[in-house]
Amino acid sequence: MSATDSRPEIDHQTSRSASADGSDDAQLTIRIPNPRVYMARQSLWVGRRGKLRCDACRAHNLKCDRVQPSCNQCTWVPGRECKYTPLPTPAHRGIPRCDTCRLNNLKCDRNVPVCDQCQMDNNPNCVYSPKRRSKASTTETPVTSIAPKANADRDSPPPAPSSSAPSSSIRAESSSRTPTSRTDVAPQQRSQHSTASVFYHSPSSVSFLKKDMPAMIKNRVPLQPWSHPSILPLPHTILQGLMKVDPEQMPVKIRYEEALDNFLNGLIPNLRDTAPMAPEMYSAVANYLAGKGVTRFATHIREWMAHHHVRSGSNKYSILLIPRDIVFQSADWDEESLLRQYRNHADGTGTAPLPSIDVDTGPDYEEGAVDWRNAFERVPVRSQMWDILTYTHRNHSASYEMLRELRGLYFANITWPMVDMFNSLCPHCASKNKGPSSIQVKGDSERQSEIG
Repeated sequence: MSATDSRPEIDHQTSRSASADGSDDAQLTIRIPNPRVYMARQSLWVGRRGKLRCDACRAHNLKCDRVQPSCNQCTWVPGRECKYTPLPTPAHRGIPRCDTCRLNNLKCDRNVPVCDQCQMDNNPNCVYSPKRRSKASTTETPVTSIAPKANADRDSPPPAPSSSAPSSSIRAESSSRTPTSRTDVAPQQRSQHSTASVFYHSPSSVSFLKKDMPAMIKNRVPLQPWSHPSILPLPHTILQGLMKVDPEQMPVKIRYEEALDNFLNGLIPNLRDTAPMAPEMYSAVANYLAGKGVTRFATHIREWMAHHHVRSGSNKYSILLIPRDIVFQSADWDEESLLRQYRNHADGTGTAPLPSIDVDTGPDYEEGAVDWRNAFERVPVRSQMWDILTYTHRNHSASYEMLRELRGLYFANITWPMVDMFNSLCPHCASKNKGPSSIQVKGDSERQSEIG
């Protein structure tokens, strides 16, 4: 029997035991291999996690004797290749992958100086960085526990700080953090232990100082409201409120203006030309009503001005006003007197106050009372639409709440589709609405379409 074969062999020589017993099968002899040789062959392939089976036995979960070139299972299947693939390396607990494999989420063999993945990619910069703990195991020593130590060492001078750069940076961080962390210390203890507590930190908490620091607030670029030298700017309250709005949580201005243009272009000419106007058309209408221009307008624009009693609200700026129903439907109020007061205020300050917000400066309105502040509704310019809707959507209100606030701000010609279009383009509201309710509504609509 050869040294590489562990299976029983059939020997055609005459067996001594068979001849002695006089058996009929004297020509058939079964020889059992040496147990030591058999066990040595079994231990030829030993992986990191035990003895290795061939690929076919691993795939079919069979017991493999690991004999080469063909095991006991592959021998009986003609044409089967008995191939051995080394087992993958086990998880390296505590040993991180290299930075490249960690970034690309690849399996790293952690070889030094270059791992297998970096070697295949010809990347000589195979750097191993220590793992970053997601949660600090130790926290900074509270000041209440520092106080006894400082009291005990009060007579001894504080240790001289080292001149190295890391210690100086740690001292700067500790001195900047100490006033906020000593709020629980008694006032009489602050003067006694202030010097010792500033420079004392436990050795384990020094490396985690940056984790306890508050997150840096990104510098936010304030909104720049639209302005034109010939058009009266928005009220001061709206301009101040826009300075506090985060533009990243609002719809993109270009996208909303494109959607608004597409919506207005789909209207009939009578509605399209009298909707929020462009600055040129707006100034032309305001100058015409103020008696400064002789521009000839289309018939439907003149009818719109006459039907809504459109007035010019300033002698210096271009602003269109529409009297409220309570003004021009009642004969008790002098519309011209109210308009004159509005113009005097607009020409003197350049802004018109909002009675619903400026409560301190506004009059005490009773039911049916009319003042020049609430007698007219302002027609906005198309370029001011985004600024006005951004202010009303500063708290991410719903469309009907925005319309209610627009009525309180006395703006005209802003309809539901314009407000709802702005609300649908808000990224913050869109991410908030992606929930089970939206999925249920979508499923109901699809079910109704299938039934229909």
